[in-house]
Amino acid sequence: MTAGSVHMAGQSPTLGPKQSPIPPSRLKATTISSTAIALHWIDRSLGGGGGIGDGHHYVIHYHAVSGGHLCMTLIARAVGIAVNDLLPGTRYHFKVQSVFGETTSLFSETVTAKTMHES
Repeated sequence: MTAGSVHMAGQSPTLGPKQSPIPPSRLKATTISSTAIALHWIDRSLGGGGGIGDGHHYVIHYHAVSGGHLCMTLIARAVGIAVNDLLPGTRYHFKVQSVFGETTSLFSETVTAKTMHES
């Protein structure tokens, strides 16, 4: 799998010792081709649009709606990513989790998008 970031990284907030990251919100999926879907979300812990820093990243979980339960994962260091190498004409579920150090957030809401059919 290959992926491309769509937002630059910067500095990350500092969490207290027992504080979990805030889950990503407003997850949106946009079909960009027969084999790619772009994802974008908001990280409210960045407060005011700051970028993410060392030890802070996102884990994207996704799978095809039909045809099995194999879940794929990607790691992003930005609040958006292009998920490539998908199957044409296939519907996928996506959800995102924020990770800061060894602490993970709850998952975002799940969104669904379908790749275009091949021409």
